[in-house]
Amino acid sequence: MKISPFTFLFLSLGTFAQELTEDERKDSLISHFEMPDYQEREFNYDLIEYMIRYGRQLAPTYLEANSRQLMTKVMGHFHDMKRFQQKQINTVTSDDIDLILSNLRQGKEKPEYRGVCYYLEFNRLGYAIADWQELKPGDIVQWWWFSGRQGHCGIIAEVNLEHQWFTIYSSTPEQGFGLKMYLITDDIQFYFARMTRGF
Repeated sequence: MKISPFTFLFLSLGTFAQELTEDERKDSLISHFEMPDYQEREFNYDLIEYMIRYGRQLAPTYLEANSRQLMTKVMGHFHDMKRFQQKQINTVTSDDIDLILSNLRQGKEKPEYRGVCYYLEFNRLGYAIADWQELKPGDIVQWWWFSGRQGHCGIIAEVNLEHQWFTIYSSTPEQGFGLKMYLITDDIQFYFARMTRGF
């Protein structure tokens, strides 16, 4: 289930061959993950396929759906979420970014700092993943970037531990929904979870 760095750059820039229709482009992208038949495959593949097919509709711009709002919509597709639950995931913590980062630096971590991952675990919609080695495409990531003073979340597409980078589907201020590559660094506090199948 590997996608080359060149392919990721190609996809993140949104540059696709003109002769491909939108559906053909999505089918081509999905095929990179070598998905098994529906009855045999893990739920993670459903998440990947859903994000590829509908991510742009769910978050055409960052203002219309930031990363947490996009994840709320995705979770709502697979789980019967009440209105208060949707609000819960969009306001995981009332602490501002400076307090969150300060507490994390001092080891004063609160469960809700796990963000989207905490929501999944708390509501029994998924479970925590403790190690990079255990991650699979379709797993959920929440992180806090110390020097960048920001948090982010999304669905993992690929992890390359040898070269210390990973890619996720998410919504960013630059492009709304998209596939983007990030570096694995000690300047970021990471949390991971795996969503379970709903309904």
